Amino acid sequence: MSRIPNHFVRASLSGIDAKEGEIESLLASAGITLSSYYQPQGWIKPEQYIALVQSIWDHSNDEFFGLTNQRCKPGLFAIMARMSNHYSSLRTVFEEWVNLYNVTREDLSLDFAVTGDKATISFNLANPEKDPMHFLTEFTLVTMHRFASWLTGRHIQLQQVSLAYPKPAHFRFYKDLFPCTVLFDQPSTNFTIDASDLSLPLIRNQRELSQALKSAPAAFLELPDDDHSYSNRTRVILLNFYRQEQRFPNLDEAADHLAVSQRTLRRKLKLEGNNYQEIKDRIRQDIAIDKLKRENISLEDIALQLGFSEQHAFARAFKRWTQLSPAKYRDQTLAMHINGTSDQASYSVFY
Repeated sequence: MSRIPNHFVRASLSGIDAKEGEIESLLASAGITLSSYYQPQGWIKPEQYIALVQSIWDHSNDEFFGLTNQRCKPGLFAIMARMSNHYSSLRTVFEEWVNLYNVTREDLSLDFAVTGDKATISFNLANPEKDPMHFLTEFTLVTMHRFASWLTGRHIQLQQVSLAYPKPAHFRFYKDLFPCTVLFDQPSTNFTIDASDLSLPLIRNQRELSQALKSAPAAFLELPDDDHSYSNRTRVILLNFYRQEQRFPNLDEAADHLAVSQRTLRRKLKLEGNNYQEIKDRIRQDIAIDKLKRENISLEDIALQLGFSEQHAFARAFKRWTQLSPAKYRDQTLAMHINGTSDQASYSVFY
């Protein structure tokens, strides 16, 4: 949405048990005036809404906005997101997402099912009366769908959304939330996508995830434009090769996967301001940083795993990428971890 209707401002605050003046303070922290808050047909900017959500989470210490019987301390979504970085396909992400929430929460349930060419993700509250404006339900469905799109770098098309409640007064906004067929008064709440999307590879690296979590939920509420560029498709091929075979394909192998000649691939990448070696080196840089942060293995082993002929070649390349030697980078990362300033997660996107 280019503008956020005031309905969602009021709905996001509907579960907050605030003392006098606290609602006004939360609004002010996001640059929203009390007078505009009370305008039934008013709108705010997306950045104001993101700031409001973050303020509500900080104020309530509850990722579920006070709309369930049990508070959800901030951090559960981040755990789920970082777990997702450990998997190679969207199917596994949905399966493990369902497992995590069902094990840790008693106030909601998730389900994931594949029937024929359709995949369905269901979300149901144990006490839906706690969410009378259906905000938590809508927010969760939108976040699940758009987080999956963000992970894959693809706009995953919704085929259908089913809601276990009557058509609400604000249903006119659903064309922006759910650009598909929406059914009301259904047995359960869920969304359906094409089952073929479950095999989509995950393209986000650790650095991208850390940056996105710092500004959450901003990055996960936007739908990415489908990127069918040769640069992105080449990047996906390189990542998949590394995950599956612990090596990188040569240019000829990558071109075969794209069903083009080496010459055509070089030309296509050049037109996009890129080349095969640069794409490969950016991935090798990310993997090297990941291994230096997480694994207690020698620099020689890292060099060999990244396809360098010897350690010195790796060290020269790494210093060109980061202006630091691999040993210096590892020492700095260790010092940050000891001092509690490292933001590294527990899982890696690469293996």
